[in-house]
Amino acid sequence: MRNWDSISLRMNLAFLTIALMSAGFVGLILYQKSRDALKEEVIRGLANTSQILRDNLESRIQSATNLVDTLTQRPEFSNLNFPRIQETTEHFVQFADLFYNLFIYDLEGSVKTAAYLDRRDITPYLQENFNQVKTDFPGYARQVLADGKPRFTGVFRVTDTHLLVAYIAPIKKEEKTIGLISCGIHLNDPKLENLMKSFSPAKGGFVLLLEPSGKILSRGGVIDQELTSLDPNLWKDRNGTSLPLTSTQKSYLFHTKSVGVGGLTLLTAIPDDVLKTTIEELGQSLAVYTLIALIISLFLSSWIARTFISPISALVKGLKSVGEGVYTHNIEESASGEMGEAITAYNEMIEKLQKKRVIEKIWMENWDV
Repeated sequence: MRNWDSISLRMNLAFLTIALMSAGFVGLILYQKSRDALKEEVIRGLANTSQILRDNLESRIQSATNLVDTLTQRPEFSNLNFPRIQETTEHFVQFADLFYNLFIYDLEGSVKTAAYLDRRDITPYLQENFNQVKTDFPGYARQVLADGKPRFTGVFRVTDTHLLVAYIAPIKKEEKTIGLISCGIHLNDPKLENLMKSFSPAKGGFVLLLEPSGKILSRGGVIDQELTSLDPNLWKDRNGTSLPLTSTQKSYLFHTKSVGVGGLTLLTAIPDDVLKTTIEELGQSLAVYTLIALIISLFLSSWIARTFISPISALVKGLKSVGEGVYTHNIEESASGEMGEAITAYNEMIEKLQKKRVIEKIWMENWDV
């Protein structure tokens, strides 16, 4: 059994402890940093997906409003040539691929002409006046007439398949408002739905277009089709946290981006389980690498300990031999610093003791004679 007071044993244990603690500490730090970096990267990916979809939506809406503004600058609009306007708007709605309908009003709020994507008969609408409408539309229309500035009035559905954003713009002649044009701009056309499906995160993720109330307007990816809304308290201002869906008993890491029209929000999510599985795999890989590094550290620490202890052990062994009266034990170990000086001093001492013993032996032999 080894003596626990042995400096050799103590030194080996000290180096081994340092190696174990260092490898364990470094492995833990690497795991935590890698886990945080992985989560940040996933959130960044979700944010990028939401950003791409938002840019597509806003670009679509901006293109539609630019077309409307350009349309109102045509001569038939500035001259209020309604038969000609009727012909122009019908072609416009059919070929622009952006609008569900389009209405032209005079200053009194009467519908003068209209056009629908489905080419329906507009005769019933020509008897209408926006002042008779029981919605927020008359208020927005009066504001446009008053200040001459276009504005969005909100998002609405006309059927299960048509999600629209309403837009009102003034018709002007020499900077004077002479009428109004309103339109329903498509939000959830097949292109958007295909884009949402294409950009939905893999491994069970999804993308949602939400109203401020949390109602789901459009979706893409893997999500319960019976889910019609999400409580805003679950997702508003909570990017990077978990979103529980009671319908599926799953939690999702998510990111949201607000769309600049109608208070809409794009929510992109991926199951927590996917991230947890990836983190577990990362932890296992780091554990293997840490174990390899630990084994290498143990070999290195053992070698360093032996290198450091070897001169000390040789010096202790030499001093023991001196104590036993043996002066022939020279230390051949090489060392530097204070340990090198100690070994040099020991060897010089041994040399002097050897010479002294030789002299004593010669003297004793001569004296005996």
